[in-house]
Amino acid sequence: MKDLNLDRTMSKGEHIVKSVLVLILFAAMAYASYSWHGFDKDYILIPQDALPRYIIPVEPNTYIFFPEVPWFSQCWMGVQVLKGELEATEWIKENTAETDKFVNDIPGAELVMGMTTRVSTVGGDWANAPNAVQDMYDNSEIYSTADAKRAHDLAVGMNATYVVSPNRNVWAGAYDNYGNREKFEDTRYFEPVYRNNDVTIYKVLP
Repeated sequence: MKDLNLDRTMSKGEHIVKSVLVLILFAAMAYASYSWHGFDKDYILIPQDALPRYIIPVEPNTYIFFPEVPWFSQCWMGVQVLKGELEATEWIKENTAETDKFVNDIPGAELVMGMTTRVSTVGGDWANAPNAVQDMYDNSEIYSTADAKRAHDLAVGMNATYVVSPNRNVWAGAYDNYGNREKFEDTRYFEPVYRNNDVTIYKVLP
């Protein structure tokens, strides 16, 4: 009986077939991701002079802005930063002090820090700070709890002076959720100071 040569080299035709199959598989995966997640919703257009960290030119003076979260994470999490959040950074620069601290989720915090130099409760180098894990859980609870006093006490404990509440899924650190926004309307603890269709900013009352 003849020995089978299992280590034989693939023929040129087999190489071509394998390459074509790999390309078809890749194209199918890319199409499925595009159709399912809707890449058109995962970016916003901003003026050239905004200078975000990751920009891709699409036409003169207009760029696609990807926040400091990889595009595959955007597909997993959904839209990371809304257009109104970018617009809100102008109000932040003009109406808050450089020493103010913002409760924000990670994508929103990166945007605010990058565009205004204001620090946030998470994002940037926060993970190198003391009690970083506890900060993640506290920050997430500020968004998820329905208890206005609890959210207020946590924000005060983190030395925050403002809370950013975007109209999207929040990635607050420890876990992801849409959050409970109604509690921020409790004027015993929070005061709305800026609002547009995509985001509301609240002052944390003393």
